[in-house]
Amino acid sequence: MTIRACIASLGLAATLGGCAQAPAGPAHFTDPHAQAYVTEHGARVDVSLPKGPLVSAALLIDSAAASAAQATTDQMAANMRGNGLIGLAVTSAVSAQSGAGALQRKAQAAADQDAKPLASLLSGLPMDTQLARRYQAAALAAGLPEGKGAVVARLAIAPHIVLTADRAHFVLSSDVRLEDIAGGALYSARVDVGSPSLRRCGADCIDDGQLEQARVEAALEACVSETLRLVAQEISGTAVPAGPERTLRYVLDGQRVVERGRLLAGSEGYLRYLALDGAVKAMPVALEGQVMATATHARP
Repeated sequence: MTIRACIASLGLAATLGGCAQAPAGPAHFTDPHAQAYVTEHGARVDVSLPKGPLVSAALLIDSAAASAAQATTDQMAANMRGNGLIGLAVTSAVSAQSGAGALQRKAQAAADQDAKPLASLLSGLPMDTQLARRYQAAALAAGLPEGKGAVVARLAIAPHIVLTADRAHFVLSSDVRLEDIAGGALYSARVDVGSPSLRRCGADCIDDGQLEQARVEAALEACVSETLRLVAQEISGTAVPAGPERTLRYVLDGQRVVERGRLLAGSEGYLRYLALDGAVKAMPVALEGQVMATATHARP
């Protein structure tokens, strides 16, 4: 496979945010009274696993194939223009068989296959209880007190794991919502955190692709910890405001990422920013031209 791109729709619009394909998350919002409420009442962490697969993989496609498929769809649409519903039906059928639709189905089947090893490894673990414990411990470590009384804040978290393009890393995408006792929102965001490498023998080696449970769990724990550190910083209301919108460039998993966003106060070992889609992101990289601070998530 040569140049890779993500498929964002049947129109094959390429995304530049690491191809994570995360669905639109909750609106990014922080109530100015969130920290005071959590400080007074504490927070109870509720983790809800998705009804569908916990693990998916980014859709990959050769850019030349994407262009050819789009050209097929566009040419058929042009030829059938003016033929009403019949033309629309023919165009849709051709696209499904040989155009953008067929390409997307093929990419989805390949992504589902690529996600199986990690999904299989995690399926052998009690992920509901393990993730709940990890998020709870990370919340405490980040300075969010545990709620034990009748009146507590509810920190609802819905995680999803997306393998990145090189299949050696993943993004932990967490929909986070902090609620008061009446269910009113105090904070909400989608938080995307990039993992350390899952490779067993270094970034430049060629291995057999097998996954080590200890390495996967360590990577997952690092992502959970950074997720809650970021959430706690935002809830605190003391964080430096996001900078002006700018073009962010960095290399993630060997691929150059270019994305518009607003820089947030950094965390040791992570680049943090607010993407234009509202997601709060933390990636274990440095911006182009900048030196990465010493990481706290050392690879095993």
